Amino acid sequence: MPEPRMFRPARYAVASVAGLLALAITTAGCAATTSQESPGGGSSTAPTPTAGGLPEQILAAVAKSIDGTEEQARERLARQAEMTELHTTIAPSLKDDWSAGTWLDRDTGNLVVAVTNERRAAEIRARNAEPRLVTRSAQDLRNVRTQVERLLKQHAVTWVGTSIDVTKNVVVLTTQKADLPTPVATALHRTFGDAIDIRYQDARDTVLSIASGDQMASDNMLCSVGWWVRDARSPVVRNYVMTAGHCVADSPVVPWRHAEGEIGRLGRFSFDTPIGSDWALISVDDDAARRLSPAVSVRQAKPAGEGDDRELVTSLSIAATAPKTAFLTGTIVCKNGRTTQVTCGRVIANDSDVNADTGGGRAVRLRGFTRVSLLVQPGDSGGPVFILDPRGRNQVTAIGVVSSGGGDQSNPLAATMAFQPLDRALAESGTRLVIDPNVSR
Repeated sequence: MPEPRMFRPARYAVASVAGLLALAITTAGCAATTSQESPGGGSSTAPTPTAGGLPEQILAAVAKSIDGTEEQARERLARQAEMTELHTTIAPSLKDDWSAGTWLDRDTGNLVVAVTNERRAAEIRARNAEPRLVTRSAQDLRNVRTQVERLLKQHAVTWVGTSIDVTKNVVVLTTQKADLPTPVATALHRTFGDAIDIRYQDARDTVLSIASGDQMASDNMLCSVGWWVRDARSPVVRNYVMTAGHCVADSPVVPWRHAEGEIGRLGRFSFDTPIGSDWALISVDDDAARRLSPAVSVRQAKPAGEGDDRELVTSLSIAATAPKTAFLTGTIVCKNGRTTQVTCGRVIANDSDVNADTGGGRAVRLRGFTRVSLLVQPGDSGGPVFILDPRGRNQVTAIGVVSSGGGDQSNPLAATMAFQPLDRALAESGTRLVIDPNVSR
């Protein structure tokens, strides 16, 4: 089988870390369990969670993302939850004509609110958040972004993605030097000055087509099991596996298989359309549905000398739906991938437009995606993206599906991922996330 290409181009649900990472099709039944079939067919014992309640490989990934210890990782996750809750109380009062975004400070974890005048700064300070005085409001930044995209279109420049960096109070253009002609770059700087930041990367964003979490395969493609969803509109229970749309775009009629057997065929998908989405639903047949689990499989090798060389598998199960509010820039999120396994990093920007290469040199526009500073590789597409629950309950908040990777993928600290927000994919596909498989609706 040829190696597929990787598309480098948020109603959330809380799921256990084991559950969300694999959305595994297992012989353990529908409920998330502490014992799960290993790839070799034998039953694997789940690793004992750490004192903080999260598997050690998850905590290690978070610690690596902040360049700290596992204890500092626990503290940061707890602080993140506290500040996110504070944000929900402050956000409704923020107005686009004087505020300019919110984020979690990289060093302290504090909630920061950008404002354009000292009076508003005093109000934010009184509410126990950290104000940051800036030049441009959210309204100003949106206007700059619109004008930038209009100028790029006038010059027929294709390979440039745009987003807003609230921490720098600028509109960001992400591209390669070869893809942005010097006269156009000069015109952009002359027109918009310090309101824009052109960030050059070593390679184009590219779609990621192989597996994340548990592997699923067709005759000519490997991808990742993402989330277990059900039709939200039909009176008949219809089960689907949600994955990335670009995984199925070239082969819409082939059957998909899992290590435990056949899953089913494509139900519907959205990719390379004006709305800029990247999701797909694989219809699950009755036999496969009996083995679905709303769990993420976090895998790690057994320590040397402890029996055979099978992997240990921890299962994380879905607990509840999460708020509609978007997660903050600076939030630590994680993904699971067949190739890179569990990696974590900070949200760089929400509502990003990404121009990604499908492998044939043609740009596909992904709209309203979220960029994260973490490593992805071919083999990670379609897998689950989530936020960890710091309260020691081994749970996660489901937020997206892996879509694309960019930056310098040879350097984990310079690599980036873009993901399809889950709330939008659920709304567009008319599905709901399966939280309790024993409840039919």
